[in-house]
Amino acid sequence: MRPDFENIALAEVHDAVWGLLAEGVAQAASPFHTPALATSSRHGTDLRTVVLRHADPASRTVSCHTDWRSPKRRHVQHDPRVAWLIYDRQRKLQVRLRGRASLHHLDDRARERWSESTTRSRVCYSAPLAPGTPVREPAAAGTDPDGGWQRFTVLFCRLQRIDFLYLSAGRHRRAILTWEQERWDAGWVAP
Repeated sequence: MRPDFENIALAEVHDAVWGLLAEGVAQAASPFHTPALATSSRHGTDLRTVVLRHADPASRTVSCHTDWRSPKRRHVQHDPRVAWLIYDRQRKLQVRLRGRASLHHLDDRARERWSESTTRSRVCYSAPLAPGTPVREPAAAGTDPDGGWQRFTVLFCRLQRIDFLYLSAGRHRRAILTWEQERWDAGWVAP
């Protein structure tokens, strides 16, 4: 049953957010399937849309996949602090997440995720050029579903903050959940 976001209790926000994240992992049509991920580097902040691949409330982790050659991998190595943004227009919800990212490349976690990936997803990592490489015309996509394993990377993020905002003409509701002393500390804040 979908929560009544207009009347959601503070104690319900945690489970509601994780339920929406689980929906995003499972349903490609959900706005929670394609969050924006922000990273930073010595050149500034960068933002891009990614596909949410995993959400686990027990470990406080969300994850996406990336190419080892991508700028976001270098950004995370430079500064592991990342932020996620999801906006669901139909539900009038904005969810922002903050945490610390870690990368899994050519290890057991990456192998597990690679084996769970569809052929269509695997093909993306076999592209001959690194993401962001300047080209004269649009570059050819990869075609080999097994040729991208060496580049496949899982970006895991252990969440430290959840910012939940329900937008309503008459009654906005915003809650901040912060991970402190091995538990989520929650409170309402002005929208």
